[in-house]
Amino acid sequence: MNKNSIYIILFFFTTNILLSQYKTERIEDFFKTNETDSLYITAIKNYTQELDSLITKNQYPKIIYLEHQNYLSRLPKEINGYQIISLGLDNRKEYFKKNKNKLALVEISPLFLKDGLFSITLLLYGAKLKGKMNLDLSFSHFNRTYFKFTDGKLVEVKNETGGI
Repeated sequence: MNKNSIYIILFFFTTNILLSQYKTERIEDFFKTNETDSLYITAIKNYTQELDSLITKNQYPKIIYLEHQNYLSRLPKEINGYQIISLGLDNRKEYFKKNKNKLALVEISPLFLKDGLFSITLLLYGAKLKGKMNLDLSFSHFNRTYFKFTDGKLVEVKNETGGI
C-alpha cells in the first residue's frame, strides 16, 4: 500500500467515527424528555391519582393503555406505579387478546390553549375489538389538567374530572 491509500483509509475511518458519535448524541437527545413531555407526565400522574382513589388496591393491574400518538413517544414506561403501554395498529391485537378483547383505552389530547390556560385532556374509553379492524369505543370519563404560563414556564393550576 502506498502512503496516499493509508491517508484515505485513515480519513474515512476517523470521519465515520466522528459522524457516528454525532448521530448517537442526537438520538440520545431525542429520547430525553423535554418541558412538553413533563406536562403530559403531570397529566398522567393526576389521572393515576384519580384511578387510585376509585379503585381498591390490587383489584386491577396497574396498566394504562394509551392510544398511540407521535407526540407521546418520549413518555417513560412507568408513571406513578402504572405501566404505560402505547397501543397502535402494530400491537393492539396482542393486548386485546391478553384482555379477552376488552380493555380501558386512554386517549390523550395535544396541548390545548384556551382563555390563557393550557390544558391536556385524558379521555377514558371502554374498548372492544371485534374482528381485525373493528374497534368499538364507549366513553367513560375524562381527566383534564390545566397549566398557566408563569415566570417563563408552565405551572399546573387545576385539575378537573367528569363523565358518565
